[in-house]
Amino acid sequence: DFWWRVLYAGVKDCNLAIEMIPEVTQMSEDLKSQALGEAHTLRAWYYFNLVRYYGDVPMNNKIFTNIEEAYLPRSSLKNIYDRIIIPDLEFAVNESKLADIQSSTGRVTKYTARLILADVYLTCAGYPYQEIADTTTAYCAEGLWSAPTYPVNNPSAVAFLQKAKTQLDALYGKFTLGTYDDLHD
Repeated sequence: DFWWRVLYAGVKDCNLAIEMIPEVTQMSEDLKSQALGEAHTLRAWYYFNLVRYYGDVPMNNKIFTNIEEAYLPRSSLKNIYDRIIIPDLEFAVNESKLADIQSSTGRVTKYTARLILADVYLTCAGYPYQEIADTTTAYCAEGLWSAPTYPVNNPSAVAFLQKAKTQLDALYGKFTLGTYDDLHD
C-alpha cells in the first residue's frame, strides 16, 4: 500500500533524526532542540495518520540494525497514542525550542505542533480511543468496537477536550488564514 510505505518511511527518517541529532557537534543546543521538535512533530503526524487509516499498526521508535527487527506485530492504537503521538507532540510544544510563530516557510513550528496536538486530543476524546481498556486486545483487527453512543462522556474524554481547548486557546487570534490571492506570486 502506497500510504503505508510513505508514512513508515517518514517514521524511519524521524527515528534516525531523533537518535542522531543529539550527537551532532557543529550545532547549537537551541538548533538541536528545534530540529528535535520538528522530528518529533513529524513522527507524531505520521503515526497519527497511520492509526487513522489503519487502526492498530506496528510501533517503532528506534533505528533498525538488522532486518529481523523490522518484523513487528501490530500495536494497539491506544499504545501508539500514549507512547508516541502524544508524548512527541507534548515534547515539541512544551520542551523544544521550536519557534512559537506561524510558519511562512513551510517549516514545523509550535503552531504546527499545537494544531496537530489539539486534533489528537479531540480524537482521543472519542471513539475508538475511549473504548479501549485492554491494550493487548486487537480491537481493530478483530472488530471489537461496541460504543453504543457518541460522543463519549467520561472523565478521560472530558480531560482530552480540556487539553484540546488549551492548545486552541494558545493559538486563538494568532493564526491567520490566507486568501486565494496569497497562493499566487
